[in-house]
Amino acid sequence: MSTAKLVLSVDFLDRTNQKDDANLFIGKEARDFVAKYGDIVDLAKFYTHVRVYYESICSYMAKKFPFGDEVLKDATVADISKRDAFEFSSVDFFLKRFMLLSNLFAEKNSKDDLEMEFIEYQVDKLPEEILSEERLDVLWHLLSQIKDVTTGKSKYGNLASFMLAIIVIFHSNVECERTFSLVTKNKIKYRPNMTTKTLSSLISHKTYMASTGEQAYNCELSQNF
Repeated sequence: MSTAKLVLSVDFLDRTNQKDDANLFIGKEARDFVAKYGDIVDLAKFYTHVRVYYESICSYMAKKFPFGDEVLKDATVADISKRDAFEFSSVDFFLKRFMLLSNLFAEKNSKDDLEMEFIEYQVDKLPEEILSEERLDVLWHLLSQIKDVTTGKSKYGNLASFMLAIIVIFHSNVECERTFSLVTKNKIKYRPNMTTKTLSSLISHKTYMASTGEQAYNCELSQNF
């Protein structure tokens, strides 16, 4: 797979592209069981089922996962470690795809300013404290703080705003799932009569506490609560 240009180009159903039985990942407990009882169980049948399991997963991923999705492919333009590998066309793709981004740069010459910042960003020698930053959102915020020595204005203000907008594009329903999980943890069968208003207030307070790092057992409620 490491030599394939595209993941989907690998024929995962071809046994020659699969590992030998002894090298298939089955977990420590299963491997210990095979080592202990391998002489009395049908290992050929067992490993056949293991392969069918992995093949089913690969088939599902090939069908459901967004391989080749243009948004995900071009979103890599926000990765500063790969800034030399992209052209402005990747930026332009998002301007055409998302109206909100297009509206941000709808004023006269603003798109030209964005392209000029992108070109300069690709050749500029950036500070090591920025390059070593692990969080992409923090990195682009730091880039937005760099001043142009001639104008005193943000050198990459437009580009940073654009990249930060790309980063917050929803890539999955994970936030919806988190909210659903939070609701189900608070409104359970032992509290079936909790009103929507009470539930909303409870979740809002829990979310606030989580954002501030406050622990629930340290929370002091008023006597009128």
